[in-house]
Amino acid sequence: MSNPTVDAFLKAKAFRELVSGTLAELKQAQTPASLASVIDNRVAAWETADPDFATVLRDLKGAAYSMTLPHVRAVAFRLCEHLQVNLDRIDAESRKRA
Repeated sequence: MSNPTVDAFLKAKAFRELVSGTLAELKQAQTPASLASVIDNRVAAWETADPDFATVLRDLKGAAYSMTLPHVRAVAFRLCEHLQVNLDRIDAESRKRA
């Protein structure tokens, strides 16, 4: 028999790890190829966690090779900002529960 509190914690922990891992990889993406590689590494996990964000990532991968380097960096930066907001929200919610 599973404990709902433990299950919720494990789900939140897994999502936090997905967000923080994606964030760390995106910070390193400086070229279209590296951005596409990050997306390839993470999109399957995002399909389960947030299908809408996975769609954004797939669309971005399709456009990555037509982007200039400054545009790749700007897009990666904006995605990092978005993910950081989610990470901050997760951390705030976990502190409320503690």
